[in-house]
Parts: sequence; C-alpha cells; structure tokens
Amino acid sequence: MMILPQGVVLLWPVFYTVQKMVGRPQALSAGEWLWGVAWLGTLLLAIWVIWVHFGKPDFANDLEYSPQSIWTIILTPTLAGFGLVIGLTSLIARWRQPWTHTFGLVLVIWPVIPLAGLLLWAKTGWKWLP
Repeated sequence: MMILPQGVVLLWPVFYTVQKMVGRPQALSAGEWLWGVAWLGTLLLAIWVIWVHFGKPDFANDLEYSPQSIWTIILTPTLAGFGLVIGLTSLIARWRQPWTHTFGLVLVIWPVIPLAGLLLWAKTGWKWLP
C-alpha cells in the first residue's frame, strides 16, 4: 500500500523525453533531478519486488528490514525534505523553472502525507478520534 503513491514517479522518463522531442532548451532543474533519483529508486525497488516474488532467493527472507520498508520509512521522507528545500528555494529564485520542476517536487513530497498518517495510526491507533 505504501508503494502505491510512487507509481506516477515512474513517468519521469516519459515527461522528459516528450519535452526534449518538443525542443526543450534548458537542462534538468533541481526538482527534476530529485524526481529522477526517486524514479531510479522506485525502479530498483520494483525490480527487487519482482525478483523476490519470482526468484525467491534465500537471503531475501532472512533480511530483518526489506528494501521496501527502508525506502518507505527512511528515503521517502529524506527525498521529501530535499524537495521541500528545493521548493522553498524556487519560491525566491529569479529564474524561470519548467512546469515539470514543480510537478516533480510535488510527486516527491506528497507520499509523506499518507506515510505520516499510517505511522500516526500505528502509534496511537487513532484512539483520540471519537
């Protein structure tokens, strides 16, 4: 369930390729680089899940923490933090950013919201709700 928001991250090459074909003159922005890092991590995570599901290596069952949990609990908030800093910097920047810069930042930041909700739910059990 926690990997579900990362699905749209996999569209990064499609957006960048289409922009290059249309004639985009500028290089990748910081937000797009971060989106690319998230894309690479999600791609490697998907390959890991497929490999474990179909290959069933012995050491994968012996791992205390799976790559999925490490990616979700540690790297997703870290990438979101970088995205927040880049986004705040973009607010005061004087140069024009392509629309995919902001879109990439949103895609990197927003999976933290359901993660925080699930962690809060697991910690408190929503006992404070009526």
